[in-house]
Amino acid sequence: MDIPPELAREIVGHLPALDEDNGVSLKAMSLVSSTFSSYSQERLFYSLNINSRKGDPTAGQRIIQRLDHCQLVRKYMRKLSITISDPSLEPSVAEALQHLNRLNIIREVNMDWQSWTYCPSDVPDAIAAILSSATSPIISLRLRRCSAHLADLCTSSLEYLELVQPRTLSIIPPLREQGFVHLKELCLEATSALLAESAVRRLLQSSRNRMSDLRSLRLQIMSVNLDEVKVLHSLATLVLASASSLRALEYTIGLTYSTLLKEEGVFDLSRFTQLREMRLSFQHARYFDQEGEGYHHNTPFKWVLCLLQTVSSAMPLENVELTWDHVPYNEGVQLAPDFDFQIWEELDLLFSDRSRFERLSWVGLHIRVEGSLIHNDPTGEFGRLLKKTMDRGILRLRKTVYPRPA
Repeated sequence: MDIPPELAREIVGHLPALDEDNGVSLKAMSLVSSTFSSYSQERLFYSLNINSRKGDPTAGQRIIQRLDHCQLVRKYMRKLSITISDPSLEPSVAEALQHLNRLNIIREVNMDWQSWTYCPSDVPDAIAAILSSATSPIISLRLRRCSAHLADLCTSSLEYLELVQPRTLSIIPPLREQGFVHLKELCLEATSALLAESAVRRLLQSSRNRMSDLRSLRLQIMSVNLDEVKVLHSLATLVLASASSLRALEYTIGLTYSTLLKEEGVFDLSRFTQLREMRLSFQHARYFDQEGEGYHHNTPFKWVLCLLQTVSSAMPLENVELTWDHVPYNEGVQLAPDFDFQIWEELDLLFSDRSRFERLSWVGLHIRVEGSLIHNDPTGEFGRLLKKTMDRGILRLRKTVYPRPA
């Protein structure tokens, strides 16, 4: 008799993970899960986690033992997650990776290596072998703080690629016959717009500028200064120009100054006839006047208005989410003289235009504030404006204005 899925998920959630140091974990999981449905068994054995921070010299041998003595592991395991940070990483982990590669079962790889400085050379070699396997091609790859040891990875089979804080661009392989032509989802999180642009250029070069299968794009630039604002336009244009089938776009910019984020940074969305979801997030929007005094203003929303005005009626846009994050406010911070409701009203009218947004059903406005007045009823000039926005019903389809918790 099968266990109900809800109970199975509850039991699975309390069982020790495959990477934990527990001598009975494998036997316990095998016995308990023997009555599970195939779906529940897959959830339990799908992923293998290797974390070098534990400094366990027997980790590799235990992994090999589990791979050899548990049929369910070999049947359902498809995902490898590995974190490298401990200089005492033992060669046994490399041996376990080589053993895993011979099984030809891994299809997804998540990597976070904080330092290869003390890592035995066998470990990156074993990882590269897994990535370049022709028998079990990798379809999903997530790299965090990546280094230059993966130039030989196989790209033709990838459907999902996530690059987080890349240290160097050499992890993106040189031009190949197939490249990233089958990539369906791309997530790029970089510390600067210049680095992100360079990474995108290499991606497009590797794919011969053919990313027609791309369905979802997430671009997150952690810090943008005055010199890099114009790069944002070329960055988005590079990808969007070859991704005409895009259905979801998420664009997050960590602004330090926003004086140049105007019309010159807007990219044309009129040719994207399949885009259904759009999320735009801005941070630290601040303008400095000639006297060096800082105040906040609504430049991000001017940019959003210009962007949305490029949308054609053929786009089946359904969901739009706008976020203005990390907005400090207190009695001593002024709002810009141009902070009026004209842009907000124009946005409201634009979203309500059914001739342009026929399918639009959800608009989320999130303004997260922080500072010396963190409570549910913000006071002062900024708080009054937020309350006025809510009272007037601007962005009437959906609106949420709330302070950041302490």
